[in-house]
Amino acid sequence: MKEIECGGCKEKYSDEYEYCPYCGTKNGQFKLIKYKDAIKEKKTRKVNTGKFLVIAVIIAAIAGLIVATGMIMTNTEPEHVVMPDTELGNHLRFLEDYEGVVDYYLDSSISVTIENKGDIGSEIIAQAKNRGFVIDAEESAGSYLAFDDEGCQLVIYDYDEDEISIYLDGPTVFMEMAWPTAGIGALLPEPASMKRHYNSDASDYFSSLIGETTKEDMQTYIDLCLAAGFDVDYYRSNDYFSAENKDGYTLNIYYRGFNTMAIDLYE
Repeated sequence: MKEIECGGCKEKYSDEYEYCPYCGTKNGQFKLIKYKDAIKEKKTRKVNTGKFLVIAVIIAAIAGLIVATGMIMTNTEPEHVVMPDTELGNHLRFLEDYEGVVDYYLDSSISVTIENKGDIGSEIIAQAKNRGFVIDAEESAGSYLAFDDEGCQLVIYDYDEDEISIYLDGPTVFMEMAWPTAGIGALLPEPASMKRHYNSDASDYFSSLIGETTKEDMQTYIDLCLAAGFDVDYYRSNDYFSAENKDGYTLNIYYRGFNTMAIDLYE
């Protein structure tokens, strides 16, 4: 038995669990961190907004004493989601049946918050499946992640009693790129696939997505990393690998889905 740290919520627990008992993230998966960070930021904004709402209520009450008619009324009717008229927005058009807001949208990603009323989380997940988000699906308590046949990645979080957070990323754009010969990326063996997307290539941090890579291909690459010296305190599973080398560099490799391998290396 080994104690591991959840890649999502950072809580520690026994590796006998397949999923984190605190947040439901699958063992070793780091792919949802950015979504969890976004949720945390959203909740912070929500708290701050609440403070301003209290002030607004006080001002309204004072105004009510001044106005002869007394109470000031505002329209508090909830509004349905209005999806942007974009290619990604069309993938989530079904969310317009629900009350909520689009937090932001870009050509490459969309974030939506749905008001959690009743058991609509499972309903939304079912609709997402009907629309093709079933490739490399991972479903656990309160979360669902899957790709469609275009390579769009959908993440649904339904663990908040007030809201459901939904994120959609467009397909990753891969290019045929040379493997780095400088920086810490050069410490790693070169993957077989030339289809690559570099998120970061610096002297102290390297992050990359490798396309056209199956889970079996990833296991072959892990063997190369072990042979290259990343064999200190290593942990290996069907879709995840973590290790250090003798110089203290930490390597994380995981299967992102849709034949894509993710690599993170840092001091």
